[in-house]
Amino acid sequence: MIKFTEKEIYSTEGLYINRIGTNIYFKRANRLPSDMEEMFKEVIELPTDELGAAKAAKIFEIDSYDTSGAVNSFTLDGESVWLDKNTRVGLMNSTQIQKAASMLTTTLWFGGKSYTLECDTAIQMLSALELYALQCYNVTAQHKANVEALQSVEEVEAYDHTTGYPEKLNLNTK
Repeated sequence: MIKFTEKEIYSTEGLYINRIGTNIYFKRANRLPSDMEEMFKEVIELPTDELGAAKAAKIFEIDSYDTSGAVNSFTLDGESVWLDKNTRVGLMNSTQIQKAASMLTTTLWFGGKSYTLECDTAIQMLSALELYALQCYNVTAQHKANVEALQSVEEVEAYDHTTGYPEKLNLNTK
């Protein structure tokens, strides 16, 4: 059952929904961090039934996990780093351009640290990273589809969205 007030909505499953202006945000109440705004996500259509609310909360958990360091990271020379999609694509393009211009090396930056690599090595590394990111995307999309197909609140709450992700990359430049 979902209880409505002017600014807040709580479901019996602990889903916290906050209305700010015309936007609606939600998160499980028992998992809110001290900085709540960081974890809120806008919802286009707010489900009004328990199953829909449970699915929306689980999809939010899947998205949060997908963008966390548990998925979005790899090890480079012993340090945990990540590159977003735009940066990966940009680095791949620029490295290929450098290689085509007969340059032998390129410099990549990860977490404020530079790495000078042979262009071919950088391309292999960026390709491996892009393939890892694609595999993770596919697992996340499958988890969302699986949750949408579930038929009860109990099934949704029991669903483990942390399984099936590929092993993190462990890359070395030396």
